[in-house]
Amino acid sequence: MTSDREPRRLWVVTECYPTPDSPNQCAFAHRQLVELGRLRWDVRVLLPNGWFPPVFWRLAPAWRAARRRRVPSSWRPDGVTVSDLFHQNRVPSRLSRPLDGAERVGNALAAALV
Repeated sequence: MTSDREPRRLWVVTECYPTPDSPNQCAFAHRQLVELGRLRWDVRVLLPNGWFPPVFWRLAPAWRAARRRRVPSSWRPDGVTVSDLFHQNRVPSRLSRPLDGAERVGNALAAALV
């Protein structure tokens, strides 16, 4: 239990949030989290970012681009901390089971929160 003086922490895992390349995308979600910050919540956004095995990199330039960091560590739009949540993805999502992606992101989240 936190006291009234301590901010409560909220981790938000989402693929829809402003990034430096698209600062206006998902503006509604961003406004909601900014307001929570004003209500003394410590809001942190984690953007799932799959990385892929190097063996396929020559075959898939899009995978190489996806592995790059999308969000610099200083990215804090309106005071909301945003960072990448890297997770391993050995198989393209359209070839894997739908729950595999959720499990990979969940495992990455559990490791990031330790």
